[in-house]
Amino acid sequence: MTATVPLPTRPEGGAATASPHVEVVVPVHEEEGALAGSIHRLHRFLSTSFLVRLAVGGQVWRFALVGAASTLAYAVLYLALRTPLGAQAANALALAATAVANTAANRRLTFGVRGRDGLGRHHAAGLFVFALGLLLTGCAVALLHAAAPGATHAAELAVLLIASAAATALRYVALRFWVFARAG
Repeated sequence: MTATVPLPTRPEGGAATASPHVEVVVPVHEEEGALAGSIHRLHRFLSTSFLVRLAVGGQVWRFALVGAASTLAYAVLYLALRTPLGAQAANALALAATAVANTAANRRLTFGVRGRDGLGRHHAAGLFVFALGLLLTGCAVALLHAAAPGATHAAELAVLLIASAAATALRYVALRFWVFARAG
């Protein structure tokens, strides 16, 4: 039996399409009909799966690269501001400083939006998403201080980075399906 599997692709700035095909040759005997059905279901899943289309299109990877750069900048700013300002203020300022650059970079690099059209709306929505991230990270550091009042700066940063990972997942979903939904 031969099964042809379309690979989802996403041309730069375009919609996802199923173009190049990979031919998978699987020997199937009469008594192996269940295997053929399983292959067919796998083919259907791979060709329609939203996550596969995003990953193949590179959008998730571009988002991850922008996020990694933002996280590094956030960590450096947090550590620089932590001693003079305290944990909550350092978290808020470091997040605010990186949020605007993160939204601008994701707007252009991840979602391919260029020009001024929608710029104000995108940054206003990005500010709302920033507020959600600030709420998550602020609660995380408050819980840490309640549980371990003498926590080190390194422990605070570790907790904040874990909370930031949750905020990042929320940020991607919000940016992809709300802020830049019309761009994709």
